[in-house]
Amino acid sequence: MSPWPLDLWIVASGRSYSPAKAMANSEKDCTGPVTTLPGIGDGAFFCTVADDEELVMTGKRSHGQNRTAHISLRKHRAEVYTGLAKVLADRL
Repeated sequence: MSPWPLDLWIVASGRSYSPAKAMANSEKDCTGPVTTLPGIGDGAFFCTVADDEELVMTGKRSHGQNRTAHISLRKHRAEVYTGLAKVLADRL
């Protein structure tokens, strides 16, 4: 975990690297079960990546680009991850 309470990356990638593919690749970093969040963007999930760190990721095709948002943060309740994913997907 970084010294910051939250790390956020927004990535716009080429047409051949879909949000689904980016999320599938990021799921490999999960050390615990992956919880999918249906109905958010083109897909979203959260999972544990370390003892006190969670990963929340969402993505969608927007403005002609494949865009993903990747958040690492300290553990919270599941509704926190769902809310973050919804807000980010709406703004991608």
